[in-house]
Amino acid sequence: MSEEPVWQYIWQENVFGDTFYGTSCLAIHLTGEYCSYEEPMQNNLSFIITDIVILFLQLTGIVCNGFILFMFFRVKKLYRNEALRLVLYLAITDFLHAITTLPYIIYLVVFWNPYSINLDPYFIMISSTPLIIQLKINLTLTIAIALERTMALFTPVLYRKLSSSLYATASLLLGMAFACGDLALEFALSPFVEQPNCAAIGCYVSDKFRYYWGISNMVFGLFVIVLTVMILLKLRSIHNHSKSARILVNKDAGRFRQANRTSVGILSTSLLFVTLPSVGVGFVEMIGFSIFKTVGPFYIVGLLSAGACNSIVYVVLNKDLRALAKSCITGGGLSTSTSATTRVSMSRFQSTMNK
Repeated sequence: MSEEPVWQYIWQENVFGDTFYGTSCLAIHLTGEYCSYEEPMQNNLSFIITDIVILFLQLTGIVCNGFILFMFFRVKKLYRNEALRLVLYLAITDFLHAITTLPYIIYLVVFWNPYSINLDPYFIMISSTPLIIQLKINLTLTIAIALERTMALFTPVLYRKLSSSLYATASLLLGMAFACGDLALEFALSPFVEQPNCAAIGCYVSDKFRYYWGISNMVFGLFVIVLTVMILLKLRSIHNHSKSARILVNKDAGRFRQANRTSVGILSTSLLFVTLPSVGVGFVEMIGFSIFKTVGPFYIVGLLSAGACNSIVYVVLNKDLRALAKSCITGGGLSTSTSATTRVSMSRFQSTMNK
């Protein structure tokens, strides 16, 4: 790539403030030396790649979670199964998040420039509110799923007395309360200021809010990690003890494993795409490094990936829900009055999730 004197480029293009802001070129021009366009271009290229990946994940999440919701609301027994209410809420929030963040990502793609990015801070902060909301709701619901499975494994008597519907609704409302608190702090602590050559909400919020946001998400993530480790250790202990109780295990193993498999699958995707990244971001914020200026919209990639993978987990790891999905695709059984086979499958599915 050819290089030109900085002052010549400024005179011809008149974009010094946006193009070279925050780069080594800002200091080089004072000496009359030459300046390369490569530094801002390399950073901005990573932004557009991230945005394209996000658009693909949004489409995947809308289709997959929309399919899950279609099955929930089409099959009455599936919708009325209180043991699945947390799964339903997670699918709804993932679906809404994928749709409501489309204006934010489309704006980033449309106004992307290889040399200079200067976005409207009002639009960025307002259009990214679904991301702020969904991150805390997702972490809260993930903790609720982990805590519910922990109770089922460690205190089954207490778990059987728990109202699954009330527990799920309370968890959702608690997550929404945390999310509203985050939004209030974001707009209270963050002025609307332009941030040239940065295409992520993390660049537009204040240092105080970014520090709080990173640390609070890290704390939530640590809860998920601890509960998930407890679940995995308990399941391993049960597996080891099952060798000496083969008859009992063979009788109940199918329903028991299936209930645990779905929960562990959801927790695994959350750990991979949301929890561990949240802990990592919280840690780097503590040492004063901002990842947003390097990779752009970081959190939204993890949330959309988790949402798309969760919808696949629901179907792949549960044979009864998988049978319903197959019936839906072939058009042979998802009517209000299900067939005898589907009714048997649904009653087994309900028994499985209540274990």
